[in-house]
Amino acid sequence: MLKRIITGLCFIGFIVGFFFLRKIDRAFFELFAFIFLILGCLEMLNALKDKISLPQKIAVLVFALALVPLYHYFKTQGVMYLFIGAALVLLLLMVVFNDSLEGLSYAALTMFYPCLLLLSFLYLNDLPQNSTLALVMVFTISPCADT
Repeated sequence: MLKRIITGLCFIGFIVGFFFLRKIDRAFFELFAFIFLILGCLEMLNALKDKISLPQKIAVLVFALALVPLYHYFKTQGVMYLFIGAALVLLLLMVVFNDSLEGLSYAALTMFYPCLLLLSFLYLNDLPQNSTLALVMVFTISPCADT
């Protein structure tokens, strides 16, 4: 129980710190989302380590590393092309390396699950009005619902 409390307090401190940095420049919040996106993908890859082949793992990591920079420079259009390209790469890897459909589905889940959720943070961060309120609501409603 103590470990959960300490982890929760560290998480709250991390989020509050990035909200303060966001007041200086919104790009700091993109960095926050990028860090969590990479951590989320690594955690999923670790949980599914035997079910995803090495080429699929590399594709997932390249996808995760490219998502935030593409969003920063090209917004929705860049993200859309990245998702289409990632789906095609996973299909190509399945054909070339004779990977199973199960491995493909786990790799796709790893790409889309943490990335789509964290991509919403970037969209909320770029709202012209009430972006701070929207982000605060995301970070307060979710833990309250879990509690």
